[in-house]
Amino acid sequence: MKSNLKKIFSGLFLTTILLLSSQAFAVQDTIIAIVNDDVITMRELDDYLHAVHAQLAWEGRSEEEIKKIMKELEVNGINKLIEDKLIVTEADRIGLQVNEKVVEERLEEIKKQYPSEQKFYQALIDDGATVTDLRNKIKDQLKIKFLIDDKVKAKIYIHPQDVTAYYNSHLEGYQKPEQLELDSIYLSRPENPEEAQRKIEKAYQILSKLQKKESSFQDLAKEYSEAPSIGMVERGKLLPQIEEAVFKLKEGEVSSVVEVEGGFFIFYLKKKEPASVAQLSEVKEQISQRLFQEKFKEGVREWIDKLKKKAFIEVKTDAPPGAS
Repeated sequence: MKSNLKKIFSGLFLTTILLLSSQAFAVQDTIIAIVNDDVITMRELDDYLHAVHAQLAWEGRSEEEIKKIMKELEVNGINKLIEDKLIVTEADRIGLQVNEKVVEERLEEIKKQYPSEQKFYQALIDDGATVTDLRNKIKDQLKIKFLIDDKVKAKIYIHPQDVTAYYNSHLEGYQKPEQLELDSIYLSRPENPEEAQRKIEKAYQILSKLQKKESSFQDLAKEYSEAPSIGMVERGKLLPQIEEAVFKLKEGEVSSVVEVEGGFFIFYLKKKEPASVAQLSEVKEQISQRLFQEKFKEGVREWIDKLKKKAFIEVKTDAPPGAS
C-alpha cells in the first residue's frame, strides 16, 4: 500500500513539475508584438534586455550607468526592441554590409575590458552567451549606427545664425561670476594649544614682513606655506570668512590673517576679473554641439516614425507595462 501511495505521489509531483515547466515556456513564448512578418515574444524581450545588460557590462559601463539605462528599458523596452528591429530590417533591405574587420576590432576592444581572455569567456558563459552572440549583437549595433549616421546625422547642419540667435536668447546662462587670481600662504593649526598659538604668532610675523615689504609674497609662500596656492576662484565658491577678506582687496594688496577651522591663510590678490557675460566666441562650439544634439535627437525620432508608418506593428494588449 505504501509503495502504491509513493508511486502515486511521485507521479503527481512529476506531473506538477511538467505543468509548471510548460506554463513557464508558454509565458516565455507569448507573443507580445508583431512587426511586419516577424513576431516578438516575451522570451525575445527577456533575451534583448539581458543582452543589453551584458553588452553594457562588456563595454565597462559603470554600475550606476547600467542601472539607469536598464530602468529606462524596463519602461520602453518593447518599443526600443521594435525600433531596433525596424532599423536592422531597413539596413538589410538596402543591403548594408558590416565590415568584419570592424566587428573584430570592436570585439577586441571589449575583450580588453577584462583582465584576461579567460575572464572574458567566463563572463560570456555567466551571461549564457557565446562569442557568436556577441558578434551578431555588435553587427546589429553597427548597422543601426551606420544607418542613423547616413539617414540623420550626415544631413544635420547648424547655421551660424542659429548659434548667434541661441546665444542672444540665453545670455543669462552665460554669466561669468566675479573671479580672483590669488596667491596664498597657509599654516595648519596643530591640536596642541601651545603649538597652535605659536602658529598664530608665526602667521602674524609673516604678515608683518609683507606689510613692511621685507620679502616678496612669493618668497615667503615658498618658505612657509604648507599648501599650494589657491589660484583662480569664483565668488560664491569659498568659505564666507575667506570671501569677506579677499573680495574687498585691490590688485596687489595683501589680506589680514584669515582663520579657518584647519588653520590660517594670508592672501595676495594678483588679478581681479569683474562679473561678465561670456563672449559668443568662447561658447559658440558649446552652443553648436547643444543644437546639433537637439536636431539629431529630433531627426532620429522623425526618421524612426517614418519607418513605423510604413510597417505593420501591433503590440498585444497583455504586453508588459510601457509596451504601448
